[in-house]
Amino acid sequence: MGELTIKQKDYFDNFEINEGGCFFERTKKITKTFLLSCIKDIKTELSTKSGITLVEIVRHKVLNENVFVSLLVFSYNSTPTFLSKLESQIIPTEKLIGYLIIIEIENYIVLLSRHTPTLKKLNKFLKPIQDANLVGAVFSDTSNFIQLKITNSPQVSDAIRNKSFEGKDLSNSLPRYNVGKSIVKGTKLRDNDQTISISFSTSRLNSLGKKVTIYDLCQWCLSIISAIKNPTDISHTILNSYARAIKWSDAPENMIPKYLHIDFYELINYIESEKLELVYKNESDEFSHINISRFLDKYSDSLELCTQDVNGIKCFHTKRFGEQLYVQQTKTSLNVKSKGRIMRLFLRDENDKKEKLTSYINKKKCYIIGFDNINYSYANAKLYHDTNIMGNLDYILDIFEEKNDFQQVLSEKGQIVENMLNFDHSSMFYQIEKMYQNDETIKYVVCDDLGIEYADHIVIGDNKIIYVHSKCAKSVSLSASALQIVIGQAMKNIGNVRYGNINKKVESWRNKRYSKTAIPVCRKGDINSLENAYQNVLKSPNGIQEVCLAVNFISKQQLEIAFDKLKNQEPINQKGNVIQLIWLLSSFILACKEADMKCKILCRP
Repeated sequence: MGELTIKQKDYFDNFEINEGGCFFERTKKITKTFLLSCIKDIKTELSTKSGITLVEIVRHKVLNENVFVSLLVFSYNSTPTFLSKLESQIIPTEKLIGYLIIIEIENYIVLLSRHTPTLKKLNKFLKPIQDANLVGAVFSDTSNFIQLKITNSPQVSDAIRNKSFEGKDLSNSLPRYNVGKSIVKGTKLRDNDQTISISFSTSRLNSLGKKVTIYDLCQWCLSIISAIKNPTDISHTILNSYARAIKWSDAPENMIPKYLHIDFYELINYIESEKLELVYKNESDEFSHINISRFLDKYSDSLELCTQDVNGIKCFHTKRFGEQLYVQQTKTSLNVKSKGRIMRLFLRDENDKKEKLTSYINKKKCYIIGFDNINYSYANAKLYHDTNIMGNLDYILDIFEEKNDFQQVLSEKGQIVENMLNFDHSSMFYQIEKMYQNDETIKYVVCDDLGIEYADHIVIGDNKIIYVHSKCAKSVSLSASALQIVIGQAMKNIGNVRYGNINKKVESWRNKRYSKTAIPVCRKGDINSLENAYQNVLKSPNGIQEVCLAVNFISKQQLEIAFDKLKNQEPINQKGNVIQLIWLLSSFILACKEADMKCKILCRP
């Protein structure tokens, strides 16, 4: 483009913005004609909102021959959501001012925008920068990680999905155990007086500070891109403990997606922030409102996937929703797709523009996919590798404690008979009570089963509280479904423990019998002194709280054999089940550590 007009120059020279932007590599050459067509699409969409272009500059050369800037500034009318139900002829509107900045530097594109429609055409030719290169571009020996935003794909519905940590230097304060399955979504670095935030899902860097001109912004982008091409090695940093983004070409061939987890909470946040409404399109093309939280909650658990070919394309549909919800694989990506009733779900904005729910999920990258190969997962439209998980298998085994008496267990509680004084001898409840009643270090045992419980049994000993959750199955196997239920129960009840009222609990136990039996719920110790004993453990700086699972369907020996075969890359029956077990157990251990609780699993030999 030649010389700017007076109006263009006024806008260009006086535009102020923070240093920042979304950095991409372009996958093919982008022509000026193509850029013009992208901008034309935006202007066409804005015209539906009475949009006006204030200034348009395409490929203005700055700094040197390799830096080009395109700038679009516009205004349009928007309807306030709180007045959206008014009659159209009387509804007031508000004027919004937006912009789009496209900076081209060699083979890189930097995007900055506000109130801008999606650049669908352009996005097809943009590749996000690798996480390590983004961080390495701004990291130095004097940098501190002051924030980490983390997500994982737990197989437990009540586990923590997303976490955010903040501190002066997280490298010295965060636990490193068993975090290799977790994915860092974003981070903040501080280096002297400069703070930079990084979002890996959008490939965005932001330098938090004063506003600069477009010329200064381009200079900053030049320095960042130079650093991206020659990044600092970050393999020694805290990020190395977490799963790392890799190229598809570096992954094993023929990995099969096994689990789909839609990040329900992040999706809801996006929908609410963008003021969208979930609607259903019926056979007559009429749209009706759907309660979004109630509906999407159906998808909040991890969904198991089954392999299927659709028109010659390999797909992986969900067991729960069948072919209506599935995952489609390309050479370098995995996308969520839909058929049938799910395909009729749309998100509608305040200007009545509609987008398929699954398209929106893909656009916002609100999903994680796990494979049959436990070391890999897919999130943020990237493939991640966990190099530490095999090394954690021995630590997982360490939480298992063999109990010979569990071989006699046939049920959780046995048959409940009126006026019985003890649980059935072949029940897990009986074995648990016998074990702790015979332990001299244990002072109190309470059966808290039924109602809003802390656990099936609460056990108090010398400076220790144990919350025991029991689960039985008819046979010994490596199936994860039974374990998933008891871990889910334990995770949920951690919250009850944290925010419960022990005084009310003790009062409810006083003189109480289990169900219709004559079994006192206080199975050992004096109920009158139990509350003080419980509180003393909580107050003690050395007090221990422990979550204990008691199961009769897992053999430690069988599990150990399976783990050894995994580590030695030997053929293994029920490999998918074993991998799911590892995910479940990893989530359980991590959840307990984050709640400052120990964990243990009592099982068959």
